[in-house]
Amino acid sequence: SSGRRSLPTFGITFQSLTRANRFSPPLVGTVSVLLIASIHAVLFRGCGLLSLSVFRRGEDGTKNAKDIFSNVYSFLNKVTGAKQKEDVVNRTNVLQSKAVASAAKLAAASVWTSHSFVSPMLHLAGIASVLPSLYLLVSSSWSSKEQSASRILTLLPLNLVPLFICRGIPSLWAAAVFGIVGGILQAISSRQRNYVSHMRM
Repeated sequence: SSGRRSLPTFGITFQSLTRANRFSPPLVGTVSVLLIASIHAVLFRGCGLLSLSVFRRGEDGTKNAKDIFSNVYSFLNKVTGAKQKEDVVNRTNVLQSKAVASAAKLAAASVWTSHSFVSPMLHLAGIASVLPSLYLLVSSSWSSKEQSASRILTLLPLNLVPLFICRGIPSLWAAAVFGIVGGILQAISSRQRNYVSHMRM
């Protein structure tokens, strides 16, 4: 009834959601997670300054890739009881591991663990290159506003940059593939709508 009080609510109310943009929240969430994970891998991964234990112990907050893998080697030697000659074999086996290879690529992509700034800057450029297509994808999905196919296809090749020069961050690869697939579907949908509108005329 009209005399009832409206109960206070906590959270986000999506009043603009319709049948056309009902998939926008999961789309925005997926894109946000991929971008945040990619930015974290470049700018914050390996930064010990974010850890409270660093301030308690007074240790150096930055660690390079050599420090990280030296800890892995020393741990393996303690567990296996390997001697100096066997240490070379252990290091070879570790380097051939897929998990360590992925960790090495991530270490090379971070400004805190990379030996040079070239690789982190390339990954930042890769993040910037996927933003235009993802923005068009999210904005058109949320507002149900049709984007021109020519504009979508013009920005689509930018998503190839991370696939060729950014091999260290899996989330960035996923964002690039997401932008390519979403852009292609956007362009197809835009051309189909234009074709139908011209047929009606």
